[in-house]
Amino acid sequence: MGMNGDAGGSGLHRIACRIGADKPLYQHLVVGDDTWLWVDTGIRNTPDDFLWDYLDRTGLTPAPRQLAVITHPDVDHYGGLARMRSRLPQLIAGAHEWDAPLIAAHDVVMAQRYLVHGPAGVTPSPERQAQLMERAGQESGVDLLLTGGETFDLGSAGSWRVLHLPGHSRGHLGLWRERTKEAIIGDALLGWGTLNCDGLPVQAPPYFDVPGYLNTIEQIAELAPQTLYTSHFPLLTGAMVGDFLASCREAVRQIGDAVAAAMSGRGGTLEQLCRRVHSSLQRWPAGTELTLADAVSAHLADLGARTVGVP
Repeated sequence: MGMNGDAGGSGLHRIACRIGADKPLYQHLVVGDDTWLWVDTGIRNTPDDFLWDYLDRTGLTPAPRQLAVITHPDVDHYGGLARMRSRLPQLIAGAHEWDAPLIAAHDVVMAQRYLVHGPAGVTPSPERQAQLMERAGQESGVDLLLTGGETFDLGSAGSWRVLHLPGHSRGHLGLWRERTKEAIIGDALLGWGTLNCDGLPVQAPPYFDVPGYLNTIEQIAELAPQTLYTSHFPLLTGAMVGDFLASCREAVRQIGDAVAAAMSGRGGTLEQLCRRVHSSLQRWPAGTELTLADAVSAHLADLGARTVGVP
């Protein structure tokens, strides 16, 4: 899936990594004249298991200036930050000002990200919570607070503009190189949900804000990228980009319609609604019903509805 290496001599390297046994992860590095720009840092062990080996194999010598843009506060996007700094002590990291507090503190990210549906009765298992904390690595906050619109000039590797792409998180960031019509968007858009290493669906798309997510789809469409780099999907080029954006729109439409139908006349708990929507759409494998909690909650908020405790 995807590619591993420099994208056509443009200074942009797409590094194929993995989380656990079966989740693809693509790390992105832009090698500028005297500055490297990393996009995300993976989970705690990503640098040691994948990134340093890639540098050794390609013979890349770290530039004197090192920057990292953390796209959003999920542990598979910032958990490797402390390990990155252990080898690159000059590394300066930035994230959106709204997401930075979650990246800096385990208790905050757990409360505001992973346990957010607890009041509605949906929480990760204790084993999953322990896994998240292990993957989050040592606490290591960011140095730069970004809002979108900032530009990083990397010389021959071009000028990269920071994009604010909300929906998957309130402050989700991406990067845009106008010269080559390339966008690096992390998890800003998720199609019908993430895939395993064989390209099979493993969960529903986790978005938290329907209007923001739809706005992000259209923001990317207006840029008309020739190449779209995501963190968990294969490389998207040419007409594939439009097809992916269309799948994102269709997923939101169908999930929204299914939530409205699931609520009609009966309401229900968040878990019950997730199971109804999962059964209605039949897009994801059995056992993944509660991966719909983020999207279902987002659509409930958009509808002005709420879950109730129905037996």
